[in-house]
Amino acid sequence: MKMNFKGLVNLHTLPKSAPLLPLYEAVINSIQSIEDAQIQDGRIEIKIEREKQMNLFKQWETDIENIIIVDNGIGFCNENYNSFDTYASEFKVQKGCKGVGRIMWLKAFCSVKVESIFLENDKKTC
Repeated sequence: MKMNFKGLVNLHTLPKSAPLLPLYEAVINSIQSIEDAQIQDGRIEIKIEREKQMNLFKQWETDIENIIIVDNGIGFCNENYNSFDTYASEFKVQKGCKGVGRIMWLKAFCSVKVESIFLENDKKTC
C-alpha cells in the first residue's frame, strides 16, 4: 500500500481554538513514556526558544522558533518506534490514544525532529 503523507496530513484539521494541541500531544507522549519506564523520578522539560529580535513592523504569527521537550521516559524502543511509524496505531488505544497525535505536530510546525535514547539489551541506544 502506498500512502501520500502530505495528503494524510491535509485530511486532519487543527482547530484555531486549540493552537496548543500539538504541544499537549507531545507532553502526553512524555508522560506516557515515563509511566512505561516505571520510574519514580520522571522529568519533563519544556524549552521554548524565541526570536532574539522581533520586527514590530513585519507581519508575523509568532516569534517562537523552537519548542524542545525532553523527558527521561522509556524512549523509542522497538514497540514505541513501530507504533510511531504506523498511522492510526492501536498500540496505546487502552490509554485513549488514537495514533494520530504526531500528525498534529506537522499541522502546526514547519518541521519536527525526534531524538531518542533508550535501553536495548541493557545498553543505551540512539
